[in-house]
Formats: sequence, C-alpha cells, structure tokens
Amino acid sequence: MTPVQQTDTSKERGDCQRASVATLFDFEIDQVPNFRLFSDEQWWSVFICFIWGIGFEVIDTVDDNTNFEQTIDGYLLASVNSDYGDGYSHAVVINTEGEVVHDPLPTKPNLGMNVKDNDRLSCWYLIRRREISA
Repeated sequence: MTPVQQTDTSKERGDCQRASVATLFDFEIDQVPNFRLFSDEQWWSVFICFIWGIGFEVIDTVDDNTNFEQTIDGYLLASVNSDYGDGYSHAVVINTEGEVVHDPLPTKPNLGMNVKDNDRLSCWYLIRRREISA
C-alpha cells in the first residue's frame, strides 16, 4: 500500500475517496476518477462501476461478523465524520481493527486513531476481488 495524498481538499468536492482508493490499489491518483466531480446522485454509481471494472466489488454492509480475509491486504475503505462539520464525511483507509492507517489529508487528523472505537466512523466498506465467471 503506497499512500496517496488528495489533491483537492475543498469542502464540497475534495478527492479523499479518490486518494484512498488509489492508496488501496497502489495506483497513481490520476488513474482513479474524482468521484466527487459527479453529482450527488451519480458519484456512488461511478465509484461502484470503477471498482467493478478493475475486478473487485464493494460490500457496503460491514460489521464485526464480516469475513475480513477478503480485504485488500487487511485494509478497508472507511468514511469518517469530517472536521468540516455535519453533513460532511471524509474517506480514509483503515485496518480490520478500525485504526486509520492512511488519511489522505495533508494534516492527517485521523491517522493512528481507532475510529471504530469512537464516534468518528460513519461506515466502512470491504472491497474484495469479485468472482469472474467464464
């Protein structure tokens, strides 16, 4: 996993999700779409299609009963409450224990924090290799 920093830190269209996905897959940031440039109604579909297109799928219901053996090298994508306030979230990479191992913000406010044990974790996503049928 090679950490990738976000290039846009703006409140409305920051590319933390893009940088976190690039980090998970060892991609350069320009190899991943900036999902937040799409409308609020479209960006999630673009994200899901991108992940599908590279041979993976997103499981967006993750809890303590999830099979973590299917993670990308033990890491998950997570959404944490943003320092921007209510209604804003921030994408980071966490390990299966809930510790932030990569925060794409230059100031890295969540790095090393266990977001599973506090109120900052809003959701976490398992991205796993999908079954490709012949």
